[in-house]
Amino acid sequence: MRKLAMRIALAAPLATVIVAPARAQTPPTPPPEVAVLAKQLAGTTGTTRCTGKVFLPNNVLDMAGTLKTRTDYDGFWIHDTFDARAGKTPFKYDAYTTYDPTAKKWRRVLVDNFGGYMHGWSDGPQPTADGVVLDFVLEGFGPMGPLQFRDHTELTKAGVKASGARSADKGKTWVKDYESTCVR
Repeated sequence: MRKLAMRIALAAPLATVIVAPARAQTPPTPPPEVAVLAKQLAGTTGTTRCTGKVFLPNNVLDMAGTLKTRTDYDGFWIHDTFDARAGKTPFKYDAYTTYDPTAKKWRRVLVDNFGGYMHGWSDGPQPTADGVVLDFVLEGFGPMGPLQFRDHTELTKAGVKASGARSADKGKTWVKDYESTCVR
Protein backbone atom coordinates (compact mmCIF):
# COMPACT_ATOMS: atom_id res chain seq x y z
CA MET A 1 0.00 0.00 0.00
CA ARG A 2 2.84 2.36 0.85
CA LYS A 3 4.45 1.79 -2.58
CA LEU A 4 1.14 2.62 -4.29
CA ALA A 5 0.83 5.86 -2.29
CA MET A 6 4.41 6.77 -3.26
CA ARG A 7 3.69 6.13 -6.97
CA ILE A 8 0.58 8.31 -6.83
CA ALA A 9 2.50 11.10 -5.07
CA LEU A 10 5.26 10.98 -7.68
CA ALA A 11 2.82 10.82 -10.61
CA ALA A 12 0.61 13.73 -9.44
CA PRO A 13 2.93 16.55 -10.59
CA LEU A 14 3.40 14.80 -13.94
CA ALA A 15 -0.37 14.54 -14.40
CA THR A 16 -0.69 18.25 -13.65
CA VAL A 17 1.81 19.06 -16.36
CA ILE A 18 0.10 16.80 -18.87
CA VAL A 19 -3.45 18.07 -18.32
CA ALA A 20 -2.70 21.73 -17.59
CA PRO A 21 -4.14 24.00 -20.28
CA ALA A 22 -1.56 25.54 -22.61
CA ARG A 23 -0.95 29.25 -22.13
CA ALA A 24 -0.24 31.56 -25.01
CA GLN A 25 3.50 32.12 -25.06
CA THR A 26 5.19 35.13 -26.56
CA PRO A 27 8.30 33.94 -28.35
CA PRO A 28 11.51 35.45 -26.97
CA THR A 29 13.22 38.16 -28.96
CA PRO A 30 16.97 38.47 -29.45
CA PRO A 31 18.81 41.05 -27.36
CA PRO A 32 18.99 44.26 -29.47
CA GLU A 33 22.75 44.40 -28.81
CA VAL A 34 23.22 41.40 -31.15
CA ALA A 35 21.65 43.32 -34.05
CA VAL A 36 23.84 46.35 -33.25
CA LEU A 37 27.02 44.25 -33.32
CA ALA A 38 25.82 42.52 -36.49
CA LYS A 39 25.51 45.98 -38.12
CA GLN A 40 29.04 46.83 -36.94
CA LEU A 41 30.15 43.56 -38.56
CA ALA A 42 28.33 44.41 -41.81
CA GLY A 43 31.59 44.95 -43.69
CA THR A 44 32.89 41.58 -42.54
CA THR A 45 29.81 39.37 -42.82
CA GLY A 46 29.80 36.82 -45.57
CA THR A 47 33.09 35.18 -46.49
CA THR A 48 36.46 36.77 -45.89
CA ARG A 49 39.91 35.41 -46.79
CA CYS A 50 42.36 35.08 -43.92
CA THR A 51 46.12 34.80 -43.67
CA GLY A 52 48.35 34.74 -40.63
CA LYS A 53 50.51 32.65 -38.35
CA VAL A 54 49.94 29.96 -35.73
CA PHE A 55 52.46 29.80 -32.91
CA LEU A 56 53.06 26.28 -31.60
CA PRO A 57 55.39 25.43 -28.71
CA ASN A 58 58.30 24.60 -31.05
CA ASN A 59 57.20 25.92 -34.42
CA VAL A 60 55.52 28.79 -36.28
CA LEU A 61 53.19 27.85 -39.14
CA ASP A 62 51.73 29.96 -41.92
CA MET A 63 47.94 29.88 -41.87
CA ALA A 64 45.44 30.57 -44.66
CA GLY A 65 41.70 30.04 -44.83
CA THR A 66 38.24 31.57 -44.80
CA LEU A 67 36.03 33.10 -42.14
CA LYS A 68 32.27 33.15 -42.65
CA THR A 69 30.22 35.38 -40.34
CA ARG A 70 26.44 35.58 -40.14
CA THR A 71 23.62 35.88 -37.66
CA ASP A 72 22.02 32.58 -36.72
CA TYR A 73 19.29 30.99 -34.61
CA ASP A 74 16.69 33.68 -35.33
CA GLY A 75 19.06 36.54 -34.61
CA PHE A 76 20.13 35.42 -31.13
CA TRP A 77 23.68 34.46 -32.13
CA ILE A 78 26.49 35.70 -34.37
CA HIS A 79 27.99 32.58 -35.93
CA ASP A 80 31.60 32.45 -37.16
CA THR A 81 32.82 29.47 -39.18
CA PHE A 82 36.58 29.30 -39.69
CA ASP A 83 38.11 26.84 -42.14
CA ALA A 84 41.88 27.00 -42.61
CA ARG A 85 45.18 25.19 -42.84
CA ALA A 86 48.08 25.82 -40.51
CA GLY A 87 50.97 24.42 -42.51
CA LYS A 88 49.46 21.20 -43.89
CA THR A 89 47.10 20.65 -40.94
CA PRO A 90 43.42 21.51 -41.37
CA PHE A 91 41.95 23.66 -38.60
CA LYS A 92 38.25 24.43 -38.28
CA TYR A 93 36.03 25.97 -35.66
CA ASP A 94 32.53 27.26 -35.14
CA ALA A 95 32.05 30.10 -32.66
CA TYR A 96 28.75 31.50 -31.42
CA THR A 97 28.55 34.91 -29.77
CA THR A 98 25.54 36.48 -28.05
CA TYR A 99 24.70 39.12 -25.47
CA ASP A 100 23.68 38.26 -21.90
CA PRO A 101 21.48 41.19 -20.80
CA THR A 102 21.34 39.99 -17.18
CA ALA A 103 25.13 40.03 -16.73
CA LYS A 104 25.61 42.79 -19.33
CA LYS A 105 28.36 40.69 -20.91
CA TRP A 106 28.95 39.13 -24.29
CA ARG A 107 29.22 35.33 -24.26
CA ARG A 108 31.11 33.12 -26.72
CA VAL A 109 31.17 29.35 -27.22
CA LEU A 110 33.64 27.75 -29.63
CA VAL A 111 34.28 24.16 -30.75
CA ASP A 112 37.01 22.95 -33.11
CA ASN A 113 38.03 19.93 -35.19
CA PHE A 114 40.70 18.90 -32.64
CA GLY A 115 38.02 18.11 -30.04
CA GLY A 116 38.67 21.40 -28.26
CA TYR A 117 36.17 23.83 -26.84
CA MET A 118 36.23 27.25 -25.21
CA HIS A 119 33.65 29.45 -23.55
CA GLY A 120 33.99 32.91 -22.11
CA TRP A 121 32.93 36.52 -21.91
CA SER A 122 33.65 40.05 -23.10
CA ASP A 123 32.63 43.50 -21.90
CA GLY A 124 31.64 44.13 -25.52
CA PRO A 125 32.71 46.16 -28.50
CA GLN A 126 34.82 49.22 -27.77
CA PRO A 127 34.77 51.94 -30.45
CA THR A 128 37.99 52.90 -32.24
CA ALA A 129 38.70 55.53 -34.90
CA ASP A 130 38.20 52.90 -37.64
CA GLY A 131 35.70 50.42 -36.15
CA VAL A 132 35.44 48.43 -32.93
CA VAL A 133 37.60 46.15 -30.80
CA LEU A 134 36.36 43.03 -29.00
CA ASP A 135 38.40 41.31 -26.30
CA PHE A 136 37.26 37.93 -24.97
CA VAL A 137 38.52 36.01 -21.96
CA LEU A 138 37.95 32.28 -22.52
CA GLU A 139 38.72 28.96 -20.94
CA GLY A 140 38.40 25.43 -22.18
CA PHE A 141 40.20 22.30 -23.19
CA GLY A 142 42.18 21.35 -26.28
CA PRO A 143 44.91 19.02 -27.54
CA MET A 144 47.39 20.59 -25.11
CA GLY A 145 45.03 20.13 -22.15
CA PRO A 146 43.13 22.73 -20.10
CA LEU A 147 43.77 26.31 -21.12
CA GLN A 148 42.84 29.92 -20.67
CA PHE A 149 42.69 32.14 -23.73
CA ARG A 150 42.65 35.86 -24.53
CA ASP A 151 41.17 36.70 -27.92
CA HIS A 152 41.59 40.20 -29.40
CA THR A 153 39.61 41.17 -32.52
CA GLU A 154 39.69 44.48 -34.40
CA LEU A 155 36.76 45.01 -36.77
CA THR A 156 37.33 47.69 -39.40
CA LYS A 157 35.88 48.57 -42.78
CA ALA A 158 38.96 46.91 -44.30
CA GLY A 159 38.32 43.59 -42.53
CA VAL A 160 39.24 41.77 -39.35
CA LYS A 161 42.57 41.64 -37.52
CA ALA A 162 42.70 39.09 -34.73
CA SER A 163 45.25 37.69 -32.32
CA GLY A 164 45.18 35.36 -29.37
CA ALA A 165 47.29 34.26 -26.43
CA ARG A 166 46.99 31.07 -24.39
CA SER A 167 47.95 30.02 -20.89
CA ALA A 168 48.32 26.44 -19.74
CA ASP A 169 49.17 27.39 -16.15
CA LYS A 170 45.96 29.15 -15.06
CA GLY A 171 47.05 32.58 -16.27
CA LYS A 172 50.53 32.75 -14.74
CA THR A 173 52.24 32.94 -18.15
CA TRP A 174 50.86 33.74 -21.60
CA VAL A 175 52.20 32.81 -25.03
CA LYS A 176 51.13 34.06 -28.43
CA ASP A 177 48.80 31.54 -30.10
CA TYR A 178 47.89 33.11 -33.45
CA GLU A 179 47.58 36.29 -35.47
CA SER A 180 45.48 36.75 -38.58
CA THR A 181 44.08 39.30 -40.99
CA CYS A 182 40.84 38.63 -42.86
CA VAL A 183 39.68 40.73 -45.84
CA ARG A 184 36.88 40.49 -48.39
